[in-house]
This record gives sequence, C-alpha cells and structure tokens, in this order.
Amino acid sequence: MTIKRGQDWGQLVERPDRLHIFDDDSSFGSFLSDNRALDWSSMNFAILKSEAARDLGLSGARTESSQMLRTSFDLIEVQAQVGDLRITRFLVGHAVLGNGFFRGRTVGVFNVSFHAGRDWAPRAHPNDGKMDVVEFAKDMKFAQRFAAYRKLKTGSHLPHPDISYHQSNQYQFDDLRATRLTVDSLDLGAVKTCTFQVIVDAVTLYW
Repeated sequence: MTIKRGQDWGQLVERPDRLHIFDDDSSFGSFLSDNRALDWSSMNFAILKSEAARDLGLSGARTESSQMLRTSFDLIEVQAQVGDLRITRFLVGHAVLGNGFFRGRTVGVFNVSFHAGRDWAPRAHPNDGKMDVVEFAKDMKFAQRFAAYRKLKTGSHLPHPDISYHQSNQYQFDDLRATRLTVDSLDLGAVKTCTFQVIVDAVTLYW
C-alpha cells in the first residue's frame, strides 16, 4: 500500500526465520535483476548498508536484533541499451545519468531522498508509488552548479531556474550524446536512451 511522505511507515515485528541479507543496495539490485522469475512477494530481505535506510534514520538493517522494522518498498525497473547489450536492472535508491556533475546535462532518478550524503530529492519516499526526477540543465553555469552542489547537503537547491524536479511513475531519458548511467552507484556504461518504471510494493525489507 502506497503512503504519503510523513505518514507512519512500517511495523515492528519478530525477526523472520528466513531472511535474505545483502551487503548494500547494489548487491540487492543485482540479485533482483538476476532472479526476475522468483516470487519476491514471498521473500524477506535486509540490506546491511543502504542509502534507502536514510529515510528511516538508519544506516542499514540491524540483523542481530530479535525485532526488526518491516517495510514495503517500491522498486524502479531500468531498461537501457548499453552498446549491443540490452540491460534490465532494478534500483532501490537512485540512478544518475551524466558525464560529471560539473558539466553538461545531469539527471537523477530517485526512489529515496539521499545519495552520497546529499538530499537530491527532498520530496522522495520509497513507498509512495512515484519516482522523483531531478535534472540539471546542460547550460547551467559552473558557479551556479557549484552552489547547487553545496546546497544539496540540506535539500535547499530547489527551486532553481536551471534545475527541474518532477514526480512520476515512469520516465524516459533520451540524449544524442552518450551519457554514463549509474544505478545504486554501479556504473553500467554509456547510454543514449533508457526507461524507468515504478513497481509499487515490490519487496518487503527488514531493518
């Protein structure tokens, strides 16, 4: 069930007997991408170090606890053409498209608010049925970009005429220039087009 930002989220329960534990968001995304045929809804997952946990005020799952916080999580499905290879990937936290933050067009697609300690998407929540898309304009001047980068720490970079922000359940990126795509900090290579689609209540995560 999707929720609104600020609402109570999750339920404190006994630690499940069978818990699939992953080191980080990227390794969890790799498991999901390699096991699309599994019934994820019947499985229990935990991530030891996760940027997704920041929305809960945590750094990751506390798997040694007898009780854990159970939460429903949306995922974002990414489909991209990287050279001759068609890639499908599932992201927990974020994807970034760009060839370096301080030059050219940079686009961030977020399921959660934070990336690398910065609040890129202040309205994002990982169970609201939406992704948050933040785009820094190609012609944004270096000084303005640097100032915005500093303001990302507190989420105060918005509003700005050279930064667009919207929420949606799908998004398509297109650019004539090959642009590097990273998903949960994993570099997937250069793309010219890729699509993003929200999968609502895709997995259950324990913290």
